[in-house]
Amino acid sequence: MAAMEMGVDRKADSVLLQEPPQERGRIGISHPAYEITKRLTVWTVVRGGSGLAPGERTDLSRGANDDVMVTVVKRRGEKMTRIINVHDQKDVQTGERRARKLNWHRAIRKGGGTIIAANMNAHS
Repeated sequence: MAAMEMGVDRKADSVLLQEPPQERGRIGISHPAYEITKRLTVWTVVRGGSGLAPGERTDLSRGANDDVMVTVVKRRGEKMTRIINVHDQKDVQTGERRARKLNWHRAIRKGGGTIIAANMNAHS
C-alpha cells in the first residue's frame, strides 16, 4: 500500500488513512513495518520499533461508528498524545454524518496534545 510505503521511506512513526483499501469487502490488509488499528473507513497505523505505545479509545469514539477512531500514543518519558482520525461523509442509506455525533468536547484532550486528521473535502 503506497501510503504506508511512503511512511516507511520517510521514517514516519504514524500514518493516518481515511477510506483505506479493502479486500473483497472485508478489512484484511497488513504491512510488515506497521501495527494497524482498523475501522471500516479509518485506519491508524503505528510503525513497529518507533517506541510509540498505541491504544485505541473506543469510549471516546462512541456514536461515530466506523467513521472516527480515537487513539492515544505515548513514548517512554513523553506526554501522551491523542490522535483523532475522521472520515466525515454522509451515510448513503440514512443521509446522516456519524462523525458529527461524536462528543468532541470529550474527545479533544484538554490542555493540548490532540492531533485531528480528516478527509477535508469542500463538501464536508
